[in-house]
Amino acid sequence: MEVMMENLLIGVIYFIGVITLYYLISSKLLGELRSKKVIPHGTTHELEVMLKWLFIGLGIFGLVVVLINIDMLALLLITILVIFSLISKDIIESAMYYHFLVVTKAISHGEYVIMTRGIRGWIRRLTPLYVELSGEQGEIIRIPNKLVASEPIRIPAKALPLTIVIKLYLEKLDDIESLNKAVQEVVNFTKRHAIVPPRFRIRTITTNSVEYEITYGISNPESSNIIIKKVAQRLQQLFKEGVKFEVKREHSIINKL
Repeated sequence: MEVMMENLLIGVIYFIGVITLYYLISSKLLGELRSKKVIPHGTTHELEVMLKWLFIGLGIFGLVVVLINIDMLALLLITILVIFSLISKDIIESAMYYHFLVVTKAISHGEYVIMTRGIRGWIRRLTPLYVELSGEQGEIIRIPNKLVASEPIRIPAKALPLTIVIKLYLEKLDDIESLNKAVQEVVNFTKRHAIVPPRFRIRTITTNSVEYEITYGISNPESSNIIIKKVAQRLQQLFKEGVKFEVKREHSIINKL
């Protein structure tokens, strides 16, 4: 009877330990991942349900093992630890790399980085699982922390160029100087969104069209969208009749200014 009570006490302690571990993982770890938007809310709920039933199963199984054969409990705990370490190996490794990136400040929010694999963009945020970049075309790029921490990364010292091409269509090209002044007005109107003064040049001239190239020095992806919008807005104000235009962005963020 006394042995049975001891086994039951051990079983209760084991069950409490399982519940505590479940609470730490579901409330603390998953809560932090959800608050940092590392994983979507719906996915977090699914993981919580899965963990709940997993730990309930472990708790009940552990109690049964204790009541039947206390010696099997040690083997059960070792098995659980081995399985848990194998499952969480990548997560733990990623968290360690995250800690390394944060402590060493190898990269920081807002920096433009170029990786050896050709991946490039502005750092939006660092998470325990990945680094999120905003690409040159506005796309979201997520790179595992291990890849970021283990590969050489180039951080340009200066602003990178954004090239915008403006093509003006006219019935007849007879006053290039007035067009140059208009483009200069566009440059002046948008230069406050660049950290390096923009410059423009004529690319091509035909009998009824002129193509201009404007290069800006920018430091964040949001500026490129603002500049394009402002360029189109100013052109529309300057050329209300007789002139059609098109504005496009070139994939030119390669070399630093």
